Amino acid sequence: MPRMSGVEPERAPWHVRLIYWFVKRKRGHVSETMKILAYDPRLLRRFVRMNLFSEAKGELAPRLRRLAMLKTAMLVGCPF
Repeated sequence: MPRMSGVEPERAPWHVRLIYWFVKRKRGHVSETMKILAYDPRLLRRFVRMNLFSEAKGELAPRLRRLAMLKTAMLVGCPF
């Protein structure tokens, strides 16, 4: 259980609800990480932008890119 609860859509500003809508449409749910980042909407927008750039088409195949992201997360000790 997280130490703090995230910003629920009912209490979120309109621009955060818009981000939630796009994320839910793409992924099927809004993660607790995004809800916690919503306490600072500027940080949330930057996080979403970073994810869009990392998912953009590049020179690597999508499967290889996901594998590299997973390996990097494991090396830095990301607990997921």
